[in-house]
Amino acid sequence: MKQKELKLPLLTLRKYQAKLWAEWFANANKNKRMSLEWMRRAGKDLFCLNIMIAEALREIGNYWFILPESQQIRKAIWEGITKDGVRYLEFFPEALILKKDETTMTVRLKDPKSPNKVGSIVSFVGGDRYDKRVGAGLKGAVVSEHSLQKPNLYDLALEPMLKETGGWCIFNYTPRGQNHATDMFDYLQSKPEKYVVSKLTNDELHLISEEDINEERARGKPEELIQQEYYCSREGALVGSYYGDMLKRYIDHVGKYSYDSGYPVHTLWDLGISDSMAIWFLQFIGRDIYIIDYYENTGYGLGHYASVLQGKGYMYATHHLPHDGRKREMTTSEKAVTIEQQLKNLGLESIRVHEARHDIYGLIQRVRTMLSRCYFDKEKTRDGYEALKQYRREFDEKRNRFRDTPLHDWTSHAADAFSILPNIESSVVRKRRPLKSKQFTGSIRIRV
Repeated sequence: MKQKELKLPLLTLRKYQAKLWAEWFANANKNKRMSLEWMRRAGKDLFCLNIMIAEALREIGNYWFILPESQQIRKAIWEGITKDGVRYLEFFPEALILKKDETTMTVRLKDPKSPNKVGSIVSFVGGDRYDKRVGAGLKGAVVSEHSLQKPNLYDLALEPMLKETGGWCIFNYTPRGQNHATDMFDYLQSKPEKYVVSKLTNDELHLISEEDINEERARGKPEELIQQEYYCSREGALVGSYYGDMLKRYIDHVGKYSYDSGYPVHTLWDLGISDSMAIWFLQFIGRDIYIIDYYENTGYGLGHYASVLQGKGYMYATHHLPHDGRKREMTTSEKAVTIEQQLKNLGLESIRVHEARHDIYGLIQRVRTMLSRCYFDKEKTRDGYEALKQYRREFDEKRNRFRDTPLHDWTSHAADAFSILPNIESSVVRKRRPLKSKQFTGSIRIRV
């Protein structure tokens, strides 16, 4: 039976999309990476999805479409509908779909050359749980809303797999200040002979009328948000961020601040076993607070984190846990023991559990007052620092204003752990301890 020719994409491309589509497929060896810094409503997700569908039909492999949070996937993509009433999944050619899995939100395709054989698998995944997928072969990935993804998503999870398979990656985003997304865009832009970038604002596209934008202003939409959403402004801190403005003001407090063995290390924890566990490492030296390290992981038992702490070789003062440190968890011997006690059994000494904090806004303000005295090690605290910078209020689209509650996403774990800081300062001993002859004494304090 003669096969019918299938013309892709099924999406009707806008003029600027058609140009990039042609550029992407014109030279497969050149276009292994692409970054789209586009205004809101420019259709970046739908455009990228259609590129992924075409690639998946051209070459059999595993493909990931990655949104910042797992909980977004079903509503935004799996059940997503365009303004014209077309479901996102309808852009997969129906005749070439083998199976749609509602549980895992994956689409299994037939091999276009041999429809009786299994072809590519397109999976919709959350960047907040990327670690659960590491190890699977990957031929291509779309990183949606790159500016809101975990900073190390590409470096730790995607790049190693894509290098192994010779795969491709497309980043799309609307700016959220200067962060890892803009860094990636600028890097790719610096190599036009190898990569593709595109920046499109309302000045070029005219998707939103000036009248509509002025109406949003009149309703109280923050000007920073308008500039960010429609004009791709990178200026200022992340809109709605609790700490972004302070961290930008003291950007020179980020540099090389390694462990000084003359002072003990305090740790601040946010507990999570199935969820992320976050731990800050810091030293109080005079009035200054040096944040020398940060560790976060998920899916491991307490023994893993105790081992990580012991392996760092720091001299510890106190390990500070949130109120759920007194929560009882089942151990391997089937005894319900508090997390605090389990950590003590694993060799961690001097553990303090702090009471629940109900005044979230007041606590955030106390943290803000301390940030001018905080110095962050650029390399070891990179992920935690970025989480603090992006920790923000929820935005109520219907009421066109920010809510008074923090948005719970991947940034929450680092921010919740850091919020213990104001509770411990008064009890900290700041005097330098006598050094043993074999202790390392070459502490480094360099700002870069």
